[in-house]
Amino acid sequence: MSQDLPQLTELLRTVREFVDDITDRVPDKDRYHAMCVSYLLAVAERELGAGAALNAAEEQRLAAFCRKPVILPDAYTDLAQAIRAGRHDTNWDETFALVFEHVRNKVRVSKPEHLDTMHRE
Repeated sequence: MSQDLPQLTELLRTVREFVDDITDRVPDKDRYHAMCVSYLLAVAERELGAGAALNAAEEQRLAAFCRKPVILPDAYTDLAQAIRAGRHDTNWDETFALVFEHVRNKVRVSKPEHLDTMHRE
């Protein structure tokens, strides 16, 4: 639904910043929960910001790899089964590159600071 400002990503960022601001002043158990909330809000921000584009790019790459239209996430289930069955043993480098890019995109959303600088955008 179209809304006036602020946008959803700005609302999430504001809530995350508020939680971050009070985290050091709450009891231990609640501090852990506050840190979890902050982490999850940051993931949601990144998912809203880049998730659709990453999914579209992955779907396109996977469709080209499989040489047929695919639908995520089912296509990754099919790919995993094909890998386990040995159907991609002859094109392992291409398969590895595809899976590596998929994992890198997951980390871009979940914990981008864990990526080496050469894998960050």
